Amino acid sequence: MLWPATPWPAALATAAVAALVAGAAAWSRPRSPIASAAGPRPATAAAAASPHGLQAQLVGDAVLRDAETGMFHRPAFLALAERDWLRAGRYGGAVALMVVEVDRLRPMTDQMGPRVADALLAGLGRQVMASLRAADLLARYDDAQLAVFLPQADATGALDVADRIRDMVEHLHLPGLPDGARFTASVGVAVLRPLHQPLHVLVELAQQALQSSREAGGNCVRAANTDAPWQPAPPSTGSDDASGPPERPEKPRRSGDA
Repeated sequence: MLWPATPWPAALATAAVAALVAGAAAWSRPRSPIASAAGPRPATAAAAASPHGLQAQLVGDAVLRDAETGMFHRPAFLALAERDWLRAGRYGGAVALMVVEVDRLRPMTDQMGPRVADALLAGLGRQVMASLRAADLLARYDDAQLAVFLPQADATGALDVADRIRDMVEHLHLPGLPDGARFTASVGVAVLRPLHQPLHVLVELAQQALQSSREAGGNCVRAANTDAPWQPAPPSTGSDDASGPPERPEKPRRSGDA
């Protein structure tokens, strides 16, 4: 499963995002994606004047969010990131994407149920959101993953944010989690200027960096090499997973070496 099941189909969520972005003045100045799980976004004056307008705003907000954590879910996050990606392409500047995966969360979820992951990601999301700018986007990207999109970011700033999030996970203490539970996270970061490239290039680079972080043993941050020409990740197979990362080829000898 690529993202947590929601009562709204992905196509409907994407359509709702497009409608809200195009028609709602509230989107002109981005707001914190989650209000510390404290409830729906405050009503605008126009919506407050009409009960039907307020209801439409609340329903429109709910369709974009993961029901368990209050964060954007993946389809809404990608639609909003696409908006900012296109904006960066028009006006210049780089953007950053990071994918944060809680290490070994899935085995714990299998043993103790999905509420463990829900509680952990909801609590982590509140802490992460408090450290981000108003224009940044935060989402529950997968059962054990968060994604953060940073408009107008550079590599130094993005890596600093990523390491702060990794540290938050390592020191996370939340009520309702197992006593003595300690968590770590692997983080993949990609920083890129749009330059006529589609958003999925940035997404795949961040996923490749996340895989490098996993292979390093977790609890670390790895950045994608965006200077090299982009290559799509090869499809994974069972035999590749079993054999682990490929061995580094032997360095060729120079003439005169012993």
